[in-house]
Amino acid sequence: MHEAAHAWTALRGGDPTAWRGGQVSLSPWPHIRRSPLGMLVVPLITTFTQGWTMGWATAPSTARGQPATRAAPRSWRPRGPRATSSSRLVALGLLRAGLALGAFDAPAAR
Repeated sequence: MHEAAHAWTALRGGDPTAWRGGQVSLSPWPHIRRSPLGMLVVPLITTFTQGWTMGWATAPSTARGQPATRAAPRSWRPRGPRATSSSRLVALGLLRAGLALGAFDAPAAR
């Protein structure tokens, strides 16, 4: 969601590069094709060697033919972090609803 939100923001700001590359999508495949190292290799290595996951993805952008006054503010818009926070809040709400309705049980306390 994070990178898709960045790509969507770029499209809305007049840069169709990410849209043409299929990046304005919730599917992970366009992002995996663009950055397999950051989306697959590094997350797997850090998960198994460090016990936590680190990775990255990017949404392509080009400022060619656009004045810097249009390109810079587009990159400052926090659409990616907002999308990440929103998805976390939705997941939290679904988890709490599932617990309240008895769809699944909370893990036992230690």
